[in-house]
Amino acid sequence: MTLEGDFMEKNYSNVRKPVFAGSFYPSSKKGVLTFLQNMDDTYSDTHDVLKEKNFAEISGLIVPHAGWIYSGKTAMAAYRLLKGIKPKKIVILGPSHHIWINSAVRDVHDAWETPLGVLPLINDEDFEPSFQAHEKEHSLEVQIPFIQYFVPDCTILPLVVGQLLEKQVESLSEKLLNKDYFFIISTDLSHFYPIAEAHKRDLQTIDNIEALREEGTEACGIQPLRVAFAMMRKDGKKPHLINYSTSAEVSGDSTSVVGYASFWF
Repeated sequence: MTLEGDFMEKNYSNVRKPVFAGSFYPSSKKGVLTFLQNMDDTYSDTHDVLKEKNFAEISGLIVPHAGWIYSGKTAMAAYRLLKGIKPKKIVILGPSHHIWINSAVRDVHDAWETPLGVLPLINDEDFEPSFQAHEKEHSLEVQIPFIQYFVPDCTILPLVVGQLLEKQVESLSEKLLNKDYFFIISTDLSHFYPIAEAHKRDLQTIDNIEALREEGTEACGIQPLRVAFAMMRKDGKKPHLINYSTSAEVSGDSTSVVGYASFWF
């Protein structure tokens, strides 16, 4: 990937402008590309998941959604798989951090913009639109430049997932599986424990995720994970850990730690 990039510049009349560029990730095209390229390069001579996977078997990724300086490395470890997969239609499921909802909702815009350009949205009418749910939600937006970096010509369906009943989880998983979608599940792990406790809780959560076990899974994206678990049970798949890290590796603060993990499934 060059710093010029081959990104979509098509005009849309109804575009969601970036809200978190300049805070969660860089605000300029050059800054975003430099950051992503540097993170991509960190894996070029180390543990390279690209050499180990049959891309046809991969239907989705689980990735973190914190500020890139904290969780970007762990996210990139998974996103590099898109080099071989090149999906055309991507659904991103993220939790709601700001408003309470009891469903999964799409955005009202025709496209989303980041410093890398725009990505058109899939107008899937199986999901109700909501401006408020997407207006200030970072768990989805921070994923978009990663997607643009590897598959700039795809379309996306960002879904904010609220509190769901079990029957809603089953219904949603069936709707999503019946379409030709690639899935990105957005979640962080434990929040604000001392490092030893964070590691203990995160390792248990990683074990739970790999076993498709909801109980005892400490993750802010537990609702999107529930949907992913249901899809994987139906599809005979399981998550496989790619990378684990914590905020302490960057901040140096081991007294109040956030955990991050990435998986393929």
